[in-house]
Amino acid sequence: MKKFLPTTALLLALASVAVAAPAAGFHRVATAAVRATSADIMITRDPNEVKGMTKLGEIEGRSPFFGLSGKLGDKGATKKLKAEAEKLGATKVLIVSEDRMGATTLRGIAYK
Repeated sequence: MKKFLPTTALLLALASVAVAAPAAGFHRVATAAVRATSADIMITRDPNEVKGMTKLGEIEGRSPFFGLSGKLGDKGATKKLKAEAEKLGATKVLIVSEDRMGATTLRGIAYK
């Protein structure tokens, strides 16, 4: 019987340490939702690419450049569109209309 006494005492001691371990420096790690930045947001014109995603809202990006400066207009409107999508927490934007009369305007739907 003396042979088993130290083993039983050892098991009881280990059990009490295991119960006290969380208070002795082990902490729960909090996780935060990671939001996409405007650089991470994908732009698409294909509705199939947003199937199954959650619609967050309609957004618009507008730039005063058009005509010969069309590329600048597209760049500026896209940048503003992505900034609006970022505010909503979107990861993808579906372009639903483009207007280049007097200014470049891109209208889309933000998804995540």
